[in-house]
Amino acid sequence: MGDLVKDRFSRIIQQNIFTLQNLSERIQQTEGDYFKYWKSEVGFIIKQNPSFKFVEHIDSNMLIQDVVPINDNEKAIGLNIAQISYRKAAWIFKSKNRKTNVTPWVKLKQGGEAFLVDEPIYVNNKVWGTMTAGLDFRKQIDEIFEVRTGFHMHLHDQKDYLFYCSSPEQCAPITVDSSLIYMQALDFEGMEGIKWEM
Repeated sequence: MGDLVKDRFSRIIQQNIFTLQNLSERIQQTEGDYFKYWKSEVGFIIKQNPSFKFVEHIDSNMLIQDVVPINDNEKAIGLNIAQISYRKAAWIFKSKNRKTNVTPWVKLKQGGEAFLVDEPIYVNNKVWGTMTAGLDFRKQIDEIFEVRTGFHMHLHDQKDYLFYCSSPEQCAPITVDSSLIYMQALDFEGMEGIKWEM
Protein backbone atom coordinates (compact mmCIF):
# COMPACT_ATOMS: atom_id res chain seq x y z
CA MET A 1 0.00 0.00 0.00
CA GLY A 2 2.83 2.41 0.88
CA ASP A 3 4.47 2.01 -2.53
CA LEU A 4 1.16 2.62 -4.30
CA VAL A 5 0.54 5.86 -2.36
CA LYS A 6 4.15 6.94 -2.91
CA ASP A 7 3.84 6.37 -6.68
CA ARG A 8 0.55 8.25 -6.92
CA PHE A 9 1.85 11.13 -4.86
CA SER A 10 5.06 11.35 -6.91
CA ARG A 11 2.98 11.40 -10.10
CA ILE A 12 0.88 14.30 -8.78
CA ILE A 13 3.98 16.36 -8.00
CA GLN A 14 5.71 15.54 -11.30
CA GLN A 15 2.63 16.30 -13.43
CA ASN A 16 2.20 19.71 -11.81
CA ILE A 17 5.85 20.61 -12.24
CA PHE A 18 5.89 19.33 -15.85
CA THR A 19 2.96 21.66 -16.58
CA LEU A 20 5.06 24.64 -15.45
CA GLN A 21 8.12 23.35 -17.33
CA ASN A 22 6.05 23.04 -20.52
CA LEU A 23 5.00 26.69 -20.27
CA SER A 24 8.62 27.78 -19.85
CA GLU A 25 9.69 25.52 -22.72
CA ARG A 26 7.13 27.04 -25.10
CA ILE A 27 8.45 30.53 -24.33
CA GLN A 28 12.01 29.39 -24.97
CA GLN A 29 11.26 27.39 -28.15
CA THR A 30 9.55 30.42 -29.73
CA GLU A 31 12.47 32.71 -28.79
CA GLY A 32 10.21 34.59 -26.41
CA ASP A 33 7.27 35.05 -28.78
CA TYR A 34 4.95 32.79 -26.74
CA PHE A 35 5.54 35.00 -23.68
CA LYS A 36 2.65 37.25 -24.80
CA TYR A 37 0.28 34.30 -24.21
CA TRP A 38 1.53 33.14 -20.82
CA LYS A 39 -1.25 34.80 -18.80
CA SER A 40 -4.06 33.27 -20.83
CA GLU A 41 -2.43 29.83 -20.67
CA VAL A 42 -2.03 30.11 -16.90
CA GLY A 43 -5.73 30.94 -16.65
CA PHE A 44 -6.51 27.59 -18.30
CA ILE A 45 -3.95 25.75 -16.14
CA ILE A 46 -5.49 27.09 -12.92
CA LYS A 47 -9.03 26.17 -14.01
CA GLN A 48 -7.96 22.61 -14.77
CA ASN A 49 -5.57 22.01 -11.90
CA PRO A 50 -6.45 22.48 -8.21
CA SER A 51 -2.79 22.49 -7.10
CA PHE A 52 -1.93 25.72 -8.92
CA LYS A 53 -2.68 28.74 -6.71
CA PHE A 54 -0.95 31.24 -9.02
CA VAL A 55 1.86 31.69 -11.53
CA GLU A 56 4.05 34.77 -11.59
CA HIS A 57 6.79 36.11 -13.83
CA ILE A 58 9.95 37.01 -11.92
CA ASP A 59 12.34 38.98 -14.14
CA SER A 60 16.13 38.66 -14.31
CA ASN A 61 16.46 41.38 -11.63
CA MET A 62 14.45 39.18 -9.25
CA LEU A 63 11.37 41.44 -9.32
CA ILE A 64 7.89 39.97 -9.57
CA GLN A 65 6.48 41.65 -12.68
CA ASP A 66 3.04 40.06 -12.97
CA VAL A 67 0.90 37.30 -11.49
CA VAL A 68 -2.16 35.27 -12.52
CA PRO A 69 -4.68 35.44 -10.98
CA ILE A 70 -4.24 39.04 -9.91
CA ASN A 71 -7.04 38.87 -7.32
CA ASP A 72 -5.63 38.08 -3.86
CA ASN A 73 -2.06 38.29 -5.23
CA GLU A 74 -1.65 42.05 -5.77
CA LYS A 75 0.79 42.30 -2.84
CA ALA A 76 3.27 40.11 -4.71
CA ILE A 77 3.67 42.48 -7.69
CA GLY A 78 6.86 44.51 -7.49
CA LEU A 79 8.26 42.33 -4.70
CA ASN A 80 12.05 41.98 -4.88
CA ILE A 81 12.74 38.36 -3.97
CA ALA A 82 16.46 39.18 -3.55
CA GLN A 83 15.40 40.67 -0.21
CA ILE A 84 13.85 37.39 0.98
CA SER A 85 16.56 35.34 2.65
CA TYR A 86 15.30 31.87 1.74
CA ARG A 87 14.77 32.85 -1.93
CA LYS A 88 17.85 34.69 -3.21
CA ALA A 89 20.71 32.16 -3.24
CA ALA A 90 18.69 29.16 -4.47
CA TRP A 91 16.89 31.22 -7.15
CA ILE A 92 20.18 32.58 -8.53
CA PHE A 93 21.99 29.23 -8.41
CA LYS A 94 19.19 27.21 -10.01
CA SER A 95 18.45 29.88 -12.63
CA LYS A 96 22.10 30.06 -13.70
CA ASN A 97 22.23 26.28 -13.95
CA ARG A 98 18.84 26.03 -15.74
CA LYS A 99 17.39 23.84 -13.02
CA THR A 100 13.95 23.74 -11.43
CA ASN A 101 13.94 25.22 -7.94
CA VAL A 102 11.43 24.11 -5.29
CA THR A 103 11.27 25.98 -2.00
CA PRO A 104 10.17 24.37 1.24
CA TRP A 105 6.56 24.97 2.30
CA VAL A 106 6.43 28.74 2.94
CA LYS A 107 4.14 31.52 4.11
CA LEU A 108 3.40 33.84 1.19
CA LYS A 109 3.63 37.64 1.32
CA GLN A 110 0.10 37.86 -0.11
CA GLY A 111 -1.21 35.39 2.49
CA GLY A 112 -1.57 31.63 2.57
CA GLU A 113 1.09 28.96 2.16
CA ALA A 114 2.52 27.01 -0.78
CA PHE A 115 5.59 25.56 -2.38
CA LEU A 116 7.18 28.02 -4.81
CA VAL A 117 8.47 26.34 -7.96
CA ASP A 118 10.79 28.39 -10.18
CA GLU A 119 11.29 27.34 -13.79
CA PRO A 120 14.05 29.37 -15.54
CA ILE A 121 13.39 31.03 -18.90
CA TYR A 122 16.28 31.48 -21.31
CA VAL A 123 15.88 33.22 -24.66
CA ASN A 124 18.91 33.46 -26.97
CA ASN A 125 21.06 32.28 -24.04
CA LYS A 126 19.96 35.21 -21.87
CA VAL A 127 18.01 34.66 -18.68
CA TRP A 128 14.54 36.22 -18.76
CA GLY A 129 13.89 35.24 -15.15
CA THR A 130 11.52 32.48 -14.11
CA MET A 131 7.93 31.39 -14.40
CA THR A 132 7.15 30.70 -10.76
CA ALA A 133 4.14 28.76 -9.51
CA GLY A 134 2.63 28.67 -6.05
CA LEU A 135 1.65 25.02 -5.66
CA ASP A 136 -0.44 23.40 -2.95
CA PHE A 137 -0.87 19.66 -3.57
CA ARG A 138 -2.98 18.90 -0.51
CA LYS A 139 -6.36 18.76 -2.28
CA GLN A 140 -5.06 16.25 -4.84
CA ILE A 141 -3.44 14.19 -2.07
CA ASP A 142 -6.72 14.18 -0.12
CA GLU A 143 -8.33 12.49 -3.13
CA ILE A 144 -5.93 9.53 -2.70
CA PHE A 145 -7.22 9.00 0.84
CA GLU A 146 -10.93 9.43 0.14
CA VAL A 147 -11.10 5.74 -0.79
CA ARG A 148 -8.41 4.54 1.61
CA THR A 149 -9.93 4.95 5.03
CA GLY A 150 -7.97 3.57 7.95
CA PHE A 151 -4.63 4.84 6.66
CA HIS A 152 -2.79 7.84 8.01
CA MET A 153 -0.03 9.78 6.28
CA HIS A 154 2.31 12.63 7.16
CA LEU A 155 4.34 14.43 4.47
CA HIS A 156 7.41 16.46 5.37
CA ASP A 157 9.25 18.87 3.07
CA GLN A 158 13.04 19.12 2.60
CA LYS A 159 13.28 21.11 5.87
CA ASP A 160 11.35 18.39 7.73
CA TYR A 161 8.27 20.63 8.06
CA LEU A 162 4.97 18.74 8.26
CA PHE A 163 2.90 20.21 5.40
CA TYR A 164 0.33 17.43 5.00
CA CYS A 165 -1.54 15.17 7.38
CA SER A 166 -4.27 12.87 6.04
CA SER A 167 -6.22 13.05 9.33
CA PRO A 168 -5.73 16.52 10.84
CA GLU A 169 -7.23 15.45 14.17
CA GLN A 170 -4.35 12.93 14.50
CA CYS A 171 -1.43 15.11 13.42
CA ALA A 172 0.29 15.02 16.77
CA PRO A 173 2.94 12.30 16.95
CA ILE A 174 1.30 8.95 17.54
CA THR A 175 2.74 5.69 18.79
CA VAL A 176 2.19 2.63 16.62
CA ASP A 177 3.96 -0.66 16.09
CA SER A 178 6.97 -0.17 13.81
CA SER A 179 5.68 -2.92 11.47
CA LEU A 180 2.78 -0.58 10.58
CA ILE A 181 5.01 2.33 9.57
CA TYR A 182 6.02 2.94 5.98
CA MET A 183 8.68 5.63 5.78
CA GLN A 184 10.06 6.60 2.41
CA ALA A 185 12.06 9.48 0.93
CA LEU A 186 10.54 10.99 -2.20
CA ASP A 187 12.95 12.12 -4.92
CA PHE A 188 11.70 14.08 -7.88
CA GLU A 189 13.10 13.77 -11.39
CA GLY A 190 15.20 16.74 -12.50
CA MET A 191 15.17 18.43 -9.08
CA GLU A 192 18.44 17.98 -7.24
CA GLY A 193 18.46 18.29 -3.48
CA ILE A 194 14.69 18.02 -3.05
CA LYS A 195 13.74 15.11 -0.81
CA TRP A 196 10.45 14.87 1.00
CA GLU A 197 9.46 12.15 3.45
CA MET A 198 6.23 10.26 3.85
